[in-house]
Amino acid sequence: MISTLYGPRFYRRPFFLAQIRACVCRGELDGLLAVADIVSLHCPLTNETRNLIDAETLSQMKPDALLINTARGGIIDEAALFEALRKKRIGGAALDSFSVEPPPSESPLWSLDNLIVTPRVAGVTKGSAIQMAETAARHIISVLNGNLSGDGATQRYPFSAKCVKNSDPF
Repeated sequence: MISTLYGPRFYRRPFFLAQIRACVCRGELDGLLAVADIVSLHCPLTNETRNLIDAETLSQMKPDALLINTARGGIIDEAALFEALRKKRIGGAALDSFSVEPPPSESPLWSLDNLIVTPRVAGVTKGSAIQMAETAARHIISVLNGNLSGDGATQRYPFSAKCVKNSDPF
C-alpha cells in the first residue's frame, strides 16, 4: 500500500493539514505503519516529532517495509533504527539527515547493508545550483533597486546565467 499526499495544492490547504495532524493525533499512525510498504517522512523537527519513529513504531512496520527520512535528523531514534535494521525487523532505510551532523564515523549505522545514506545535498544538480544562484541574484538586485518589502524579489530582472557560467561548482 502506498498513500501519497503531495504537493503545494495539498499542504497549503487547512483541510489537508488538519487531516494530517488528526491522523497523528488520533493514533492512526500506528495503523498506517502496519500496512505501509514505504514510510517517507516529510515533517519538521519539533517537540512532537522528535523520535516520532522509535522502537515501538518500528516494531509496528511490516518486515519488508522501507523507511525514508529526507526531513530532519532527530525524527528517527537512530539507536532503535539500528536495532530494527540489524535484526531485519524492517526491510531497509534511506537517510539524508541524522540527529548529529555530520554523523560520527564510529556510528554503528555504517555497518549495515540495508541502509542507504546520501548527503543532504543529494538533490543539488548543476541546473538547480544555477537556478538558485539566479534567484539569489534577482533578490539582491531587487534590494539594491530599493525594494525592501520583498514584493519585487520574484520579479524577473535582466539577468542571465552567463553571469555565473565561470563559477560552475560541479
